[in-house]
Amino acid sequence: MKTLLKRDEKVFPICKYVSPGLTNYGWFGGSAGYLTDRTGYAVAVEASSSLQILFALFRLMAEPSSFTSLKSVRQPKLKRPIGLPLLPKGGGPELRWIGNENIEAPALAEDSKLMGHLRLLHSHALTYLFLHEIAHVIEGHIEFCRETKLKAARMRRQEHEEFLGKELRPLELLADQRGLYLAALHILRGLWANPSIKRKKEAAIEHLTLFGIATGIVSLVFERFFGDYSHPPASHRALYLRVGVHINLPAFDLSDVEIRSALNEGMQQASDAWDLLGWPRSRDVPEDIDRFLAPLIDVESRCVRPKKPPVLPGRNKSRRPDS
Repeated sequence: MKTLLKRDEKVFPICKYVSPGLTNYGWFGGSAGYLTDRTGYAVAVEASSSLQILFALFRLMAEPSSFTSLKSVRQPKLKRPIGLPLLPKGGGPELRWIGNENIEAPALAEDSKLMGHLRLLHSHALTYLFLHEIAHVIEGHIEFCRETKLKAARMRRQEHEEFLGKELRPLELLADQRGLYLAALHILRGLWANPSIKRKKEAAIEHLTLFGIATGIVSLVFERFFGDYSHPPASHRALYLRVGVHINLPAFDLSDVEIRSALNEGMQQASDAWDLLGWPRSRDVPEDIDRFLAPLIDVESRCVRPKKPPVLPGRNKSRRPDS
């Protein structure tokens, strides 16, 4: 995480004020907020996210018809449907389940290609969580969130919840936009700096697609943990990537369209694999694109990128873990 931050300091100087780390709430996701001494920002990934991602990856890979391009050996047919265990909030003793409550861990056929991709997807998923939280800092969402909650505190309960949902929900998609930009930048930098990779454009499309798969899986898992006003479903995240996100990196031989198409292809593969196991997910896809984008454009216009941490009165607490 520190390596990623160091690279981003040249593009986004605010990153030099960020301290990365892990939290241990026994939950899923990440968090971002002010350091308690007010000298910078704290950005963390929830430690148990690693295990939850592995739960999903192993089961999705076990389905013979999923991710066939990532395997060199066809996986054996599943004897019965498998469910996805969800970690209990706060590290409780019992797992929750979605789908079939088959508690047996799937057995994967020996496949070095599959295991290599599984490790890479696991790394990409955790990177996505981290970069998403970094994006909240870069785009001024921490400040915006603080001001929004101060305004909401003076409202009646019903108005309070409606106001927070309207103002904070767009931040998640906006953070996706910057987070995926940073992900594409890191992937392309690494490939272009490696002299042993000759067909760089093909390699870039492959790696961006893998990152899209990881992003899609994380987004789908999020639906199971955060069904509240502030977190959009995976279908909305995928739609925003298609119609609202721009990833312009002219230093590399890929267009914005090619980058987004590769990421989208990966997210679609993740959804297809999820569906093959019969796991529930939101199917909501807004048809009115202008209406879908309007609150995002509005909130984005009111967020101000910080150049350095603000001087705040009193003690500042980090936000609870979220996407």
